[in-house]
Amino acid sequence: MKKNLLMVMSILLTSLILISCGKKETYTDVKSFINDMISNQETYIESVKKAANTDEFIMTVNTFVEKHTQLAARTQELKKKYPDIDKWDENPPVELKDDFKRLDAAGEKMEKVMADPTVQKFLSNAKVRKSLITLAEQMEKAKFF
Repeated sequence: MKKNLLMVMSILLTSLILISCGKKETYTDVKSFINDMISNQETYIESVKKAANTDEFIMTVNTFVEKHTQLAARTQELKKKYPDIDKWDENPPVELKDDFKRLDAAGEKMEKVMADPTVQKFLSNAKVRKSLITLAEQMEKAKFF
């Protein structure tokens, strides 16, 4: 009887340990980074659509560039931790495939917003074009993946 009880207790203890240890989520830092990138893009898209005048439009672009630059600084830490990160754009780790799909979708939305009629009306302004050129330059400098 004691032997059976000891065996049952041993099995229960082992089960509890296995359950509590469970599968730990990997790449949480990269997932957080991607979520921050998507959030910045979504904020930009919504703000650009709501811009009532060229000054608001330019302010939205400048705010996006500032946040984008801050995010770019975080990539240096990630590149140190994950030396193969530059290859992930083509072939991300399995654990990040869905996150990369979401990031790609957000990027496509950013491209489409420029065709939106509420945005098109600002593109003839020289200051707006200059801010968009700065945006394009910063995005080219700060390739994340």
